[in-house]
Amino acid sequence: MILSPFLLLYALWVIDFVQLRFISTPEQVLTRYYTEKDLAEDQLIDSLILGGSKMVPILEKEILKKDIVRRRYAILALGNIGDKNSIPVLEQILQDRDEKEYYRGDALVAIALIDLSTAQKIAPQYLSETGSLSKRARDTLSPTPFFWAKRPYWDAFFRVHD
Repeated sequence: MILSPFLLLYALWVIDFVQLRFISTPEQVLTRYYTEKDLAEDQLIDSLILGGSKMVPILEKEILKKDIVRRRYAILALGNIGDKNSIPVLEQILQDRDEKEYYRGDALVAIALIDLSTAQKIAPQYLSETGSLSKRARDTLSPTPFFWAKRPYWDAFFRVHD
């Protein structure tokens, strides 16, 4: 009987995973992402990570909207999902001088999460920028880049909070 609560909890996680990964549409996963409450900052992108590659096209459209909630996390979710086809959309945000510098910095981080060598090629042009964008460029070029750790899939699955 001691294991039954753990088995029930595990079953609920598995059902949630199957729902997000295989049953829910990208729009449903996105709605969940926008409406989930009581999550720590490192858990905000979990539903998008679990939604997987089917989330890429809708996220690429969403992050271009400048007024969406949790935009920074949607940008970073693309980096965590890791689809190289997202790099041009992320570069569009990075290059847009009308964007807030922290969104531009997040776009550089997402590119680095997808392909560090690509990020290192474009980072030097942002070293003279202000605020977090310049810091993200420096971090990207450091010998041991660490600025935003990629969220492990299993941490998202088990809703691990660091």
